[in-house]
Order: sequence, then structure tokens, then C-alpha cells
Amino acid sequence: MQAIRDITGENAPWPNARALADEIGEDYGTVRKWLQRERIPERVWPAIIRKSARTAHPITADLLLAMNKERRKRAKSSVSRSRSRGRTEGK
Repeated sequence: MQAIRDITGENAPWPNARALADEIGEDYGTVRKWLQRERIPERVWPAIIRKSARTAHPITADLLLAMNKERRKRAKSSVSRSRSRGRTEGK
């Protein structure tokens, strides 16, 4: 498991976003947006950790932190590339 989207699907605690939403008591559309954005709010981490502990693929706080850190790193890299392209194009 390497990315937030890996919380659902094959070899994950939940088969899909709907199952995750039902399990943690959140709206399906909201959970789908989290997975699309690759960001799960910290306020629901305790529920995800607790509920996934009962599955064959538990999610830990360390794993959620690592996933969030990877997303931030990719986003930061994307912004840096975008800014450097703007400087290059302006010359």
C-alpha cells in the first residue's frame, strides 16, 4: 500500500469508497472526493485506523502519515515544475 487510493480495492481494507464511507460513517460522495484528491482529513484517521484493524490489511497512523507526506511531496514538485516553466517561458 503506497497511496491513499490504495485504502480501497484489491488487497486493501475496503473494496470501494462506498464500503469505506459506510464503515466510518461518512458520506459516500465526500469519501470519493478524498480518494480522488488523495487526501483523507486527519479528523477521520482514528476511525480508519480502528475499523481497518479488524481487516486483513490494517491501516496505521504511520501509513497515513507516509501517504500524506508522499502526496505533499508530489504536489510540491508539481508546483516547482510549473513555476520553473513560467520563468523559462517568460525569458
